[in-house]
Amino acid sequence: MTTQVLCPNCFQKGSYNGTKCELCGYEKENRPDHALPEGYVLAQHYAIGRVLYHDEVMITYLMQDLRTEKIQMVREYFPTMWAVRSGDGHVKVRTSDKEDTFCQGIDLMEKEAKLMRTFTEDTIVARTGDFIKRNDTAYLLCECVDGETIVEYMQRTKQIFSPETAGQIIRKLALTIEDLQKLGVLHRGIGPDSVRILDDGSVKMIDFEVTKQYILGDAHGTTGYRKAGFAALEQYNGTEGLGAWTDVYALGATYYYMVTGKVPVSAVDRSKGEVLPSIHDVNGAVSESVSNMIAGAMAVAHKERIQSIAQFMADLNTAEGVKDTAPYLRLKIGEEVHQWRIENDRDIRIGRSNEDCQICVDGEDISRMHCIVHYDSRRNVFLVKDQSANGTFTARGLIGRGRSAEVAPGEGIYLVSNRYGLFLEVK
Repeated sequence: MTTQVLCPNCFQKGSYNGTKCELCGYEKENRPDHALPEGYVLAQHYAIGRVLYHDEVMITYLMQDLRTEKIQMVREYFPTMWAVRSGDGHVKVRTSDKEDTFCQGIDLMEKEAKLMRTFTEDTIVARTGDFIKRNDTAYLLCECVDGETIVEYMQRTKQIFSPETAGQIIRKLALTIEDLQKLGVLHRGIGPDSVRILDDGSVKMIDFEVTKQYILGDAHGTTGYRKAGFAALEQYNGTEGLGAWTDVYALGATYYYMVTGKVPVSAVDRSKGEVLPSIHDVNGAVSESVSNMIAGAMAVAHKERIQSIAQFMADLNTAEGVKDTAPYLRLKIGEEVHQWRIENDRDIRIGRSNEDCQICVDGEDISRMHCIVHYDSRRNVFLVKDQSANGTFTARGLIGRGRSAEVAPGEGIYLVSNRYGLFLEVK
């Protein structure tokens, strides 16, 4: 089913002549032969737009929900090594011996989607929506994540990342991987193509590559697909010896690539004696301490490697000279100032009640429990939950009772009015 002519990029009617959109300037792009056509309507509600990107397992389209006009992405399961598409959009498997594997991939994709939904918005995982089975395949709706992979970004700009920027991106990736491991799942596919850099400089992961690894592993006759240069040695030995340290290796290898522009020598070749040049020798802008730390993350023998994501991040902080900091709250009422040092990752209740709150503020407009402040040490941000009928405000306005807001260190909030200023800082 197709719609009236919509622009595949902005989804406005009447502005697209099949070649160019007069409204947004979109020009028709080359489209994979096996992709759904522009304007195809999926599950009666979702208009398919341009192809954002595709690989051997998934096709990712821009999409508009025709009911709400909201623009999102939809990812279609389409393993190109086995699948073909009929004229009505349905997907068929070329040979019967791959039908079970194809169906298992759909099951894994659904499980992966459920896993991604457990992650909160403060991670770099793309927010996911409905999982739909149509056309004898599967589709996953998610937030729109355009931009480029790290590989694509570096190829386009012809530049490597600064050590500072690489460290920031690797930390965000590491925090998400740590959360994944807490659920009992190893990623095993981290690499510079796992993360997309958006136009605003933020980063996102659109999946955990569980489905992709299974399909590509089967296609290549292995127990799992391995990214040469980024896979640890134990990944070449089935599942024996896998652990948190396996993802540590890939994080270190990804950092290596970002600051050198070179794919690291594979773990297999290194195990045979080939030497991996140190990062500092390739790029003198990276300190020897960071270079040595990444070498520890990329030790060939997993028992000699940094063993956990938490230790990886702690060692990176030490190598970069990042000093330990402590959060504190500073309350100003008129000319009177009070200050408290608070603990990381602990809720601090603030209000008028001595019984309910750790920090008491005397004021008739202050609620018994006015707000809750929590310092997230991993992300270096304060989370403020408004519990008051009279209002807790940030510089951006009222938070709203029962709602939360992020507040960066150095910013302030106000209880009821600017008479009660609470400043959130880290030093």
